[in-house]
Amino acid sequence: MAVGATASAAGEGDPVTAPAGGPADFGRTVGRLMAARWRIAWNSLRRSARWRRVMYAVVAAAVVFLTLASLAVSYVMTRLIVNLVGTEQAPQADVIVAAAFTGGVMLSFMVSFTVALAALYLSRDLDLLLTAPIARPAVFASKLLGGLVPAHAVILGVTLVPLVGHGMAMGYGRGYYLTVLAALGVLPLLPVSIGAVAVVLIVLRVSAQRLGEVVGLIVVAMTLSLALVAGGARQLREAVTLSDMVTFLERLRAPYSPAEWLTTAVTAAGRGQWGDVATWLGLAAVVALVAIVPLAKVSDAVYYESWLHMQSTAHRDLQRRSRLPWARVEDAAALGRPSGWFRWLAPPVVAVMRKDFRVIPRDLTSMAQVLSPLAIGVFFVLQQLLYPVRIGGSDVAHAFTTPLLVMLSGAVATGVSAMIMSRFGLTAFSLEGKAYWLVRGAPISRRELVAAKFLVAYVPYVLLGTGLIALLELARAFADARTFGGPIGAGMLRAAEPGLVAYAWFVMAVLGVGVVAINLAIGAARPNLRWDTPHEMLTPDVGCLSLVLYGGYSFVAGMTLALPAATSRFTVLRGATPLWVLGLVLGLALTALVAAGAWWVATGEVDAIGE
Repeated sequence: MAVGATASAAGEGDPVTAPAGGPADFGRTVGRLMAARWRIAWNSLRRSARWRRVMYAVVAAAVVFLTLASLAVSYVMTRLIVNLVGTEQAPQADVIVAAAFTGGVMLSFMVSFTVALAALYLSRDLDLLLTAPIARPAVFASKLLGGLVPAHAVILGVTLVPLVGHGMAMGYGRGYYLTVLAALGVLPLLPVSIGAVAVVLIVLRVSAQRLGEVVGLIVVAMTLSLALVAGGARQLREAVTLSDMVTFLERLRAPYSPAEWLTTAVTAAGRGQWGDVATWLGLAAVVALVAIVPLAKVSDAVYYESWLHMQSTAHRDLQRRSRLPWARVEDAAALGRPSGWFRWLAPPVVAVMRKDFRVIPRDLTSMAQVLSPLAIGVFFVLQQLLYPVRIGGSDVAHAFTTPLLVMLSGAVATGVSAMIMSRFGLTAFSLEGKAYWLVRGAPISRRELVAAKFLVAYVPYVLLGTGLIALLELARAFADARTFGGPIGAGMLRAAEPGLVAYAWFVMAVLGVGVVAINLAIGAARPNLRWDTPHEMLTPDVGCLSLVLYGGYSFVAGMTLALPAATSRFTVLRGATPLWVLGLVLGLALTALVAAGAWWVATGEVDAIGE
């Protein structure tokens, strides 16, 4: 199908494009588009508040610490392998280099796929850019590079650190480090090309929303796999020696993998085998450059046609008749009509809540950040089934530790729910974007708007926390029932602790009030209405500030509320009723203070948003 025909069918008319120019014109256009983007980002950082710069400094310090830790781990692992083999030129130590490059290639492909999806199809300025007299390949390249350069700077840094540690442990010279830098320059080319081309071709047939859901499921599967491996680390350490691990990693090395070609080139440079360096590094570079050819082919007509397909699919989805009466286009007037669970709320509050509940699932970035922590919750459920927590080194559950385990279930549910719903609180006002003036012009008071945004995050928090506590406690009761002997059903009833579970739910619900309130206040005080892609709504400094504040509150309030219940059956604390009373008073008072302060901040900042 011709691009012009597709555009006419979509009601857009013939596309307006700039006449094709040479490579110099293309480079200047891409440079101007990217320079404008980075200039805006730099000016925003330079003119930002002092607390933002402090938070960026804290993030930089954390990155430096993690870098030094990774450097030390790679150095120690290399020396352990060398000592195991008994020779300084141990080829078995090359698995450190192979693992670093393999991880870098895999991360690069995953990030390229997801970032290309967001940058090429979900940016809010694409309507303007793709209809402006600008060459579409220049728009394609500027959007792709603008999204991938920051992400790959992190990926290449993560890949570089263990390679440096390995080189230090092996005593390699300058040639090794220069080859490492050259290999890192080649590494992202092939994954970026494959990922971006795959996104463009898939969106020709599948909507971006469905593709985002598939990506989210892949993220869940990988997170769950890593969590299960981490959860079984103790069992693996007992069953697998360092020699077995090295042998296993050697078997994973594939001769036709670009990561293996880069590994061979880098290790050959360390040993002074420059002929092998030229052969394998050259092979990787040639394959990467060849992969750029299809990327250039899809950057014009194919990209535009896939974008039109996504637009028409999104329009059909908006017009599709919903099962919910208040979500139907023809029944839009019912949006603010309280009904069901919302019948006790004011109509403006209900309207904002239902609008957000309909808009939030369209944000693929939010869905990915929901699914990853949710996978951690699933891991804890499986961990409780496969490797139940036992205190005292016994495989049999003890009655005096049951309250502690129940409170741990509540803590896990609270942590997972807080990680997920904190984003909804932080982006509650940023979600409106430049259309926030519509909310300000609507007949809704500040208090009603803040209450609606609070409930949008708090209601799912309570539902998710309730489900996680129920699953974790069912898994704990099942694990305990297996140690009792006899029928599993009777054993689960015997292991059930409804009173403690109810109190764990109470603690989870109370902590949720403070967590959501803190994030909502931060989101109201520091909103970002000028985002182009959804992942730009939440900036790193705001995320770090949120984690510090709600993490500190959750720890203090959670300890005061949960510690008396967790230790209620300890013999040395019998009859500690005053401890319960003190914990409840302190925990509830702290939560009330935090919620009141956050409410005051949020309602006071609403009128200043967008000015």
